[in-house]
Amino acid sequence: KLTIATSSIDNIDVRGGHIIGLNDTPSDPSHAVPLGYLQDNYGQLLPGGASSTWVINGSNIYNNNYATGNVGIGTNNPQTMLTLGNNGWLSAINSTNTGHINMFRVNTSNQIEVGGPLLINQFQFATDSGYNTFVDMPVTAAATLDSVQGYALRVDGENLLTIYSESNGAGGIKNKRIGINVTNPDAADLDINGYMRTQGINVKSFVSAPGIVMADTLGNLSSSPGFILKTTYVNDADYLVGATDSIIAYSAITTNRTVSIPDSLCTTGRFFVIMDQSGSSTDSAQIIIDPAGTTPIVGNSTFSLAGPYNAVYIFCGKPAGTPAWFLL
Repeated sequence: KLTIATSSIDNIDVRGGHIIGLNDTPSDPSHAVPLGYLQDNYGQLLPGGASSTWVINGSNIYNNNYATGNVGIGTNNPQTMLTLGNNGWLSAINSTNTGHINMFRVNTSNQIEVGGPLLINQFQFATDSGYNTFVDMPVTAAATLDSVQGYALRVDGENLLTIYSESNGAGGIKNKRIGINVTNPDAADLDINGYMRTQGINVKSFVSAPGIVMADTLGNLSSSPGFILKTTYVNDADYLVGATDSIIAYSAITTNRTVSIPDSLCTTGRFFVIMDQSGSSTDSAQIIIDPAGTTPIVGNSTFSLAGPYNAVYIFCGKPAGTPAWFLL
């Protein structure tokens, strides 16, 4: 038994044993020094104060008030079982034991922030959760006008699906597009770099146009309620056929006019319709079809279309392997 009667001491260092009591009640571990801690014979850590809070059990330390007690790190007012203060990170030692990896924190915008790549085995919405917003990226007026605002889903570092937009400079977005195998989708709302396959799906516009032409597994074209081809109207002028033309219709003609077809457009199966829609074509106001290169018209060097409302069908073939234009 050791009795110290001095009014104050800094500390007592006891080697080889435990302090099991203070004052006159050695079996009561509730009386502890105001600062530091004592460990009683029950393995409890006694903080400054009058109650036992922490328990040592082998290599474990736990809060004895687990029903209501909370732990705070960086805060003296924890509101949940574990509370981190001052936007602090929850981190772990990395796999090589050479540093730390930040895992989670609540940042200054009250967002849950992940400090590194997040490996997810499975992502699942709550059962019967209705309509869910999967990913959102707010855009403010601080974003420069026309700056790209989007994100991509990747595999092995390559973009498979790109969600694309541009800032309108006023806190909103414009040019909303989706790209597949495309980093920066072009003018189309859906930009695909590769082949698209449909199985029993009708692809159509719900704005003003009917069915869009699609090909089946054999390459046959089909559309419902029928093919609707692009029509280019020409008003009393010569015309050079373009890559997107299908029907060239003269809306007016007063003298001979020439329609030239480049060699580059002669791909097997490609066709055009050339017609007088004005009803004004005569022997002195003919539509002259002229290959603009070395690809010939079979049986003719040129072809003249005369007479009101007449039309000619011209398509590309390869007799004996040589490209040529055919007329019907």
